[in-house]
Amino acid sequence: MAEYSRKAHGTILVTSNGKLFVPTPFIPDFIQVWDISRWGAPVTQNNPYIMWNKFMVPGDGLSIIYNLSLVPSLSMNYASAYPNGITPVIEGKELEYGPAMQITGITKANPAVVSTTVPHNLYTGDVVILEGLNQSASTGMQQIAGIPFAITRTGSSAFSINWNTNQSNYTALSGSPSGCVYRAVKNPYIYSPGNNFISAITTGATTTIQTTGFHNLYVGQEISFRIPAPWGTVQLNSSRSRGIPGNPLYGVVTSVNNNQSVTVNIDSSTYAPFNSNIAFAKYSGLSYAQMVTVGDYNMGGAPLSTNNGQLYPSSFVNPASVVVSPNGPGILGAFSNYSRFGFTIGTAFAPAQGTYIYWEASLHDISTGVQLGVI
Repeated sequence: MAEYSRKAHGTILVTSNGKLFVPTPFIPDFIQVWDISRWGAPVTQNNPYIMWNKFMVPGDGLSIIYNLSLVPSLSMNYASAYPNGITPVIEGKELEYGPAMQITGITKANPAVVSTTVPHNLYTGDVVILEGLNQSASTGMQQIAGIPFAITRTGSSAFSINWNTNQSNYTALSGSPSGCVYRAVKNPYIYSPGNNFISAITTGATTTIQTTGFHNLYVGQEISFRIPAPWGTVQLNSSRSRGIPGNPLYGVVTSVNNNQSVTVNIDSSTYAPFNSNIAFAKYSGLSYAQMVTVGDYNMGGAPLSTNNGQLYPSSFVNPASVVVSPNGPGILGAFSNYSRFGFTIGTAFAPAQGTYIYWEASLHDISTGVQLGVI
């Protein structure tokens, strides 16, 4: 009975303390995890192994505990109550936002630096939106409120965003203005590549675009633009009349410069410059400049060229691109569904930062039994 069974295994280097997400190309019904460092170097109370199956409540798990004291012993532990143990999950839900957290100030700089009143617990690559960016009734940075920014951590209570606020129409924020807050975006990349907000454009024989979030693009992908008039470079818009019906202006990505910058093959040397210095008084109802990926394949994983042409099993996108997809490799196109399959390892097992874990996950053809109670 192995027609539909699926198995996956691997290792992960733990890069942060706390709950850990492990991606798999399916929703597993049986999971085992070993902490390699704890097997090799046992401590006074050691927890090197945890297991979960579908008859347990998500967040539970059976673990082994070694107690090395005057009387060494080996015992079993039932980790219960989410999120202590193991939880199979599908990530990639509708956008969810964290609580509003007070901002102390935002600098006039390129990139702008945001200071918070309490430690933000964010890391480079996390996405936030900013709200209430008014220093007064007529000054501040409300022009960039509501844009999703992938942040760069610069301190426990500070992070930078990919935007130039060192321009005449922006006023530095200070003194913790009332209502000036940030919210973490819990699921920022529902689709990959997705729509990208533009922070800067460099025109020339080729065109280079800076984005506020991680673009998740790769060389060879087609893109188009939606640039309202206040942002300047409207000649890039794909919908502009070219005299040939059904032949919109698309660009092809020729270089991925970093997570927030790409170069496309459009000669924009005669186009109007991009303008991010929007007047404060005009922010109400402002539509933002966006770069949008185009194509006719909307449910793929990695492009075929990155997986040696193998359609199965379902592959993962390069981890450097941030996105992990449950879908198989696809033809170059628009979007990859970001709904990620996998499981989380909770605080009862708590693999330490800098250690390695080994995991195995399975999805069985047939499961029979009853719900397990707490042991």
